[in-house]
Amino acid sequence: MNYQEDQEYGSNPNNRKKIIAILVILVIVAVACIVLFNRKTPEAPPAAEEEALDFTWIKSIEDFQLLKDSGEKFKLANDIDFSGVTTWEPIVFSGELDGNGHRLLNITFPCMFSENNGTIKNLTVSNLHLYYLDSQEHPHIGMVTHNKGTISHCSVTQSTLKSAYSFGFFAVYNSGIVEDCSVTESGISEGYIEGGGIVFQNDTEGRILRCYTNMTFQLFGRLEFGGIVKNNYGTVSACYSGSSIDAEIANHGNSIRVEATVVVGGIASYNDARIEECYSVLQMNVLSVARNESPLSGVHGSYAISNLQAGGIAGSNLGEIVNCFADVNLLTKVDGSDKNRSDELILNNYTGYLHGYSVSEYESGVLQNSYYSQSSTVSALKQDKAVAHNEDGIQASAADLRSQSFCTGTLGWNADNWVFSSSGYPTLK
Repeated sequence: MNYQEDQEYGSNPNNRKKIIAILVILVIVAVACIVLFNRKTPEAPPAAEEEALDFTWIKSIEDFQLLKDSGEKFKLANDIDFSGVTTWEPIVFSGELDGNGHRLLNITFPCMFSENNGTIKNLTVSNLHLYYLDSQEHPHIGMVTHNKGTISHCSVTQSTLKSAYSFGFFAVYNSGIVEDCSVTESGISEGYIEGGGIVFQNDTEGRILRCYTNMTFQLFGRLEFGGIVKNNYGTVSACYSGSSIDAEIANHGNSIRVEATVVVGGIASYNDARIEECYSVLQMNVLSVARNESPLSGVHGSYAISNLQAGGIAGSNLGEIVNCFADVNLLTKVDGSDKNRSDELILNNYTGYLHGYSVSEYESGVLQNSYYSQSSTVSALKQDKAVAHNEDGIQASAADLRSQSFCTGTLGWNADNWVFSSSGYPTLK
């Protein structure tokens, strides 16, 4: 050993061995630490994990078959893409489905559930695209055909319809509860439309609570639409809608009867029960035209009829509108012709700030403590001649209608349902 080695390791060979042994141990420990640090904790096997839960995960399109006739609990584990699925057997469901904040994407079939007797909640449908659906082949369009349970905290967004009969995005017929649901960034174009933004028909036992829609329309054909519901026979409470409708409803025929029909309401197309604590912002430019070009002269009963009913809350009101308001810009016109004047040309235009047609031979609707904004405008025409519109409701300033004091004081709204802002109308919590 030279002098340098003696200085580094000492003169005792045992010391050198000890030092080498210590270095080897340190290297082994370091390598072990690196391996342990980079090692992932193994996940629990999915089967074992699910056995410990009181619900079943839905991870794929195929998993939805588990919901059929089931009363169990289910939860979405991820978004599910329905691209390419063109046929679907609607499900009868009695359990609980929690969307868990996930989305159903790219649905092109008209109905997912034929009947819901349970609870569907926290579910979002995006990119729903439905095109022309024959009234006989596909009579109903909606997440659920018959809702007898609860649909809660669900939403539809970025979706389109092109012609639709009997549609309600969440339910066609509702005798249960639809609450805290919304339709946004969605529109309807072309063809024939009969439906409601949330529900098609709200039955006597049905309740629609704290829902809202924001939709646009560009279409022709038949138009019967309510921002929340088409036909209301139950209760609609604490809801609002924002709709922009640009339409030419034209029916040109060559028969005994030719009819063009428009019935539009910011909340309901037809109201035969109760709408309360609701408002709408409705922009509407609609022409309804019926032309009978039948060559048959003097045929008794031959006629053309154009019938239009429009209002900020209801198109036709035979029920109750209570504690509501509307901000509307309605431009409506009816026109038509009967080539042979066999009987008569019938043109009806009932357009009002809050409701359109409201009185029948046997019944009349009730309008109570309801207002329209001073900025609202109504222009109702019959073959370019102005017609008297319904002078319904009480005028108030836009500032008043946006204020919490007016809504909770004058209108008696429940403050727990609403968020108030000085820059716009109330929104739902």
